[in-house]
Amino acid sequence: MYKRPARVVFLEDPVVGLAQIAAAWAAYLAAEWMEARAAGWGEERPSAAAPAIMAESGLILPERCVPTRPLLAWADLLVPLTPAAVVRCVDPPPGVQVKPWLMEVPEHADAAAWRELAEQLYRRVAGMAGGMRMLAGKAPTSDAKCTRGPRAAE
Repeated sequence: MYKRPARVVFLEDPVVGLAQIAAAWAAYLAAEWMEARAAGWGEERPSAAAPAIMAESGLILPERCVPTRPLLAWADLLVPLTPAAVVRCVDPPPGVQVKPWLMEVPEHADAAAWRELAEQLYRRVAGMAGGMRMLAGKAPTSDAKCTRGPRAAE
């Protein structure tokens, strides 16, 4: 096990809810392995579909932070989710890694597309957690957390 969980900041620009979905999955799937924050720049245009879709899986979206320099320096890893967020991460603080996960932002009212996006983020966060578990030499747990995704409510 590492000395502490990895600190991950999911970033977006504009703010639509992608970073909050990713941070919610990280808290749910990998709290032992990572401490996640959601942050975003620019215009706030949150999707009404995002909280509803996450509620189907029993999760509440976390608060969004403003991506200040101290927050970015706190992180071990910055995960920009939109092209504009990638541009803002070209000069990360020393020792902070950047790993873009470019996501296509769906129309606000397209619940099916938001559900698919939540599933994609679920798979990526689960993969990240699995990699951390593997590096630590720990077998995956057999509880429901490992198998419950956004489509489980269907």
